[in-house]
Amino acid sequence: MRLIFSKYFLLLFFLPLVSCTNHGEKLSFNNGDLYFTNLVTFEEADRLGSFLVENRFFDGNQKSAQLTKENNRYQFRMVVKEKFINDLSAELNAIDFANILSAEVFEGAFVEIHFCDESFNTLKIILPE
Repeated sequence: MRLIFSKYFLLLFFLPLVSCTNHGEKLSFNNGDLYFTNLVTFEEADRLGSFLVENRFFDGNQKSAQLTKENNRYQFRMVVKEKFINDLSAELNAIDFANILSAEVFEGAFVEIHFCDESFNTLKIILPE
């Protein structure tokens, strides 16, 4: 299945992180920064980054995201604008995104989406259905 991100979904993002401490290693893809912690492998992060470019998530505009893992669950952490934290459409898009990441990038593993502030502090966790 090929995912094309809606313009609405792409509006969720801030520009890059304000501070860049303790977010993990950084890979850059098409002007997007993907940080990953030592709880995931370089290969997992690289596979995710390539997927995000192919599907126009990293679309040339500067964005920041992070990949980590906790309790056998991948966490895709993305910086979002505050006005979208409690937006139902944004949550539904995130649920779809989690399911697609699970199927196409992480071999069926559970994926949570974390809406975060510009320092990667979790503001809301979106769980797939």
